[in-house]
Amino acid sequence: MATIKEKNPTIKDIIDGQSPDGKTVLDLVNLLSQENPFMEDAVVRECNQNDQHTEVVMTSMPTIKKRKYNEGVKSSKGTRAKLTDATSIYTARCAVDKDLASLNGGTREFLMRENEVFLDAMAQSVATDVIYGAQAAGNNGLIGFAERYSTLTRKNPDGNLPETADYIIDAGGTGNDLTSLWLVVWGLKTCFMIYPKGSKAGLEVEPTYVGDAYDENGDPYRAHITNYNHKVGLCVKDLRSVVRIANIDTVALAADADKAKLVKFMVDGFVKLKNKKSGKLVIYCNDAVYAHLWKMAIDRGNVDFAVTEVEGKPMATFQGYPIKCCDAIISTEAQVV
Repeated sequence: MATIKEKNPTIKDIIDGQSPDGKTVLDLVNLLSQENPFMEDAVVRECNQNDQHTEVVMTSMPTIKKRKYNEGVKSSKGTRAKLTDATSIYTARCAVDKDLASLNGGTREFLMRENEVFLDAMAQSVATDVIYGAQAAGNNGLIGFAERYSTLTRKNPDGNLPETADYIIDAGGTGNDLTSLWLVVWGLKTCFMIYPKGSKAGLEVEPTYVGDAYDENGDPYRAHITNYNHKVGLCVKDLRSVVRIANIDTVALAADADKAKLVKFMVDGFVKLKNKKSGKLVIYCNDAVYAHLWKMAIDRGNVDFAVTEVEGKPMATFQGYPIKCCDAIISTEAQVV
């Protein structure tokens, strides 16, 4: 059995460490990663309460006194609060016509190719919820970054403790045709994905069987049926490990003569971001912003960006950190105020 990386393991590390014959699940991870960059980057951790995970976070700091000789000091302590996150269940039921499979040899590879469209949809659903997922009434589940980093207004105006509002940068756009760029430090001390206790990193592939599937008219036909389940959640243990650059107007961005304006916001976000060395820093944006940043990267006069090769593929970087295009990030966000 392979050894699981103890420090900041990804889902591939967990699967590889749990099962010496987990090829089917690893194939699933690879397919999901194609449509969901978080699958490739995110550090994962097993829930400590079945399908929920609780962390204890500091809510106020202890009082420190500068004393004189022969002067006493009263004891003090900080206060803490519990932060609980839950997982959601994403399911794909894939049916491939038995006769069609027979014409193509009925091989595992053929069935997996036929199942890819279902897995792509599941991956996109998870990626969308990592960004925009909200807790439904009476139903716990994955709460995304945008739901957590949703307002520029501080809830506690005294400024003593950091809040998510402190880690949102306003790019100045207005209306409902906006987008965001995210800087995320993935790590067990910062921000990580969670999976149910006792599961194989939240991924389950039920053995393929031959059963009845149904066409659009409700008529049955024999098919190879495979069920895929992905149980996953998100925990932001240290809110300072995520920065949102919100209210980016992509139309104005493309027409802006000052191409460095977004770069300045990224520098501000990079400085705000804490614990950069505690995990893996990745920058996420949609295709419109990514194209803009790529053009910055190929500008030889720009020292902040570069194009490097990662696993045989070119990738834009900012200050040496990867920038990844995420289709789940939309260009029709409402203004964050």
